Amino acid sequence: MNKLETKLQATEVEIYIINKVMEYRVAANYSKTRLSLELRLSGAYVRKIENPSCKEKYNVNLLNEAAKILGCRMADFMPDPFVQSDTIEEYMNLHPEIKAKYDKLEQERDEKNREKLEKEKRQRTSKKGKAEKK
Repeated sequence: MNKLETKLQATEVEIYIINKVMEYRVAANYSKTRLSLELRLSGAYVRKIENPSCKEKYNVNLLNEAAKILGCRMADFMPDPFVQSDTIEEYMNLHPEIKAKYDKLEQERDEKNREKLEKEKRQRTSKKGKAEKK
């Protein structure tokens, strides 16, 4: 089992990408500090990314630049064709504040839909009652 997989502070796809960048970084004989500086970041940034207890992650812009620096394609950092786990669910579990916002929005949406359906039902009932009176 890989060092990054032991603490699971990132989703499966984030861990995969971090490990792939690390693999290419080591193969190119780049230190964490050197890659950080070439990415125009603080010298400790890649160390933080590779530490599963830190929140820092690669974004697409950093991956693009890392691919240029390490002499590979951005696609080389990505799983092919994808990871099997539900990474959105993993992300929500890792970020309960975002999950709470999503749950609230979902609850509000459900309530609006329920109100809309009840209104439509009342309108149908009202139209049906008027038609029966004629």
